[in-house]
Amino acid sequence: MTARTKADQKGRFLGGTAPFGWQVSKDGALIEIPEQQAVIQQIIELRREGLSLRAIATRIGGAVSHVTVKNILSQAGSRGENQALL
Repeated sequence: MTARTKADQKGRFLGGTAPFGWQVSKDGALIEIPEQQAVIQQIIELRREGLSLRAIATRIGGAVSHVTVKNILSQAGSRGENQALL
């Protein structure tokens, strides 16, 4: 078993830039950033209301781009939270 597989199984972040809403702790675990998690929930709610990615980015006030909105929704879908948001 590779070191990468072992780290993944332990729930450790495997590298790169941490996703929006998260930071990496010293031991490699992802920790929620409460303010950004609130923005993620707002994005999900606005998408459920039918807003476009650009409209969501505008509504949030420029905190994120429409590309970031897409990435956030994609990550939420990959975790099984919101399958049909894109």
